[in-house]
Amino acid sequence: MSHKIKTIMVSLEEAFNEANQIGLWAVELTNKSSNPEKIRLTHPYVDNSKIVGRDDDISSVKRMLSSSDNKTDLPVIGIVGMGGQGKITLAQLVYKDDTVVRHFDERIWVVFMMILRWKDY
Repeated sequence: MSHKIKTIMVSLEEAFNEANQIGLWAVELTNKSSNPEKIRLTHPYVDNSKIVGRDDDISSVKRMLSSSDNKTDLPVIGIVGMGGQGKITLAQLVYKDDTVVRHFDERIWVVFMMILRWKDY
């Protein structure tokens, strides 16, 4: 398991470096003056009756997850985009999907948040 975590950390570091190369940079989410309760907490459950039009997206992510060799690799798929586009909802729908639950012996819910801003030139 520690090897898998190290691999994830390397992938996250590479993503951070690539973001820097295209002019994006990370900003800490909290500091002494910020209110930690304002950070939005999420959980992997969503009411399916309120979701429409995500079937193609769900199928696409499920294909990516099932195409990896999860016996040797830890499948990690980043879902990125502007706020309010439904990234967390998409992840929630995939996470609790019956075929995903049956496919993986173990699953974990992780939210990795960074605020990226264009550098001033």
